[in-house]
Amino acid sequence: MKLIKYFLILLFALVIGFYYSSLQKPSTTEKTATAPVMPSRTDKKTEDSTTVSRAAYMQIEAPMVKVPAGPNTAAYMKITNTSKNDDKLISVACTFAERVELHDHIDEAGVMKMRRIDMMEIPAGQSVTLMPGGKHIMFFNVMKDALQEGKTVILTLEFEKAGMIEVECPVKPIMPITAKGIPISASHAAG
Repeated sequence: MKLIKYFLILLFALVIGFYYSSLQKPSTTEKTATAPVMPSRTDKKTEDSTTVSRAAYMQIEAPMVKVPAGPNTAAYMKITNTSKNDDKLISVACTFAERVELHDHIDEAGVMKMRRIDMMEIPAGQSVTLMPGGKHIMFFNVMKDALQEGKTVILTLEFEKAGMIEVECPVKPIMPITAKGIPISASHAAG
């Protein structure tokens, strides 16, 4: 029985992750959000005295903060490290929550549990997708008026090497899905 329960939880997490990742592919008209950085930590002088931003190595795609259903919510996005060096997301700051933590879902004795993690590794030349059922940014005791659908909020992501990157995140609901991973439209859900 425990094995079946574990399998169903894992299957549900995979279906949600697959659905979310298919939704978050930027269209040809949608721009990738690569935000401004704090110069004191992220800029360096090259041999020819030009300034190169380390944040240019990090690409943030499809960022979003979920409309909160209670006092807590989460943010999801795809982070791509285009540099030749591994990096780590070490913290996130915002103005709409009392506390922000990096989280992942971890298998503990056959049960998937959400746990705080100290950092998220972003390997060189690879992407990490933050999504429901996987790695994500968790916000506690949020100001719901700042997180209404359609609004935009600013997150400051701090990377070990790339420094600080400010990201504009639209506030969106996550659509419910069927067991087969098909989105339930608002009209279908109401009828």
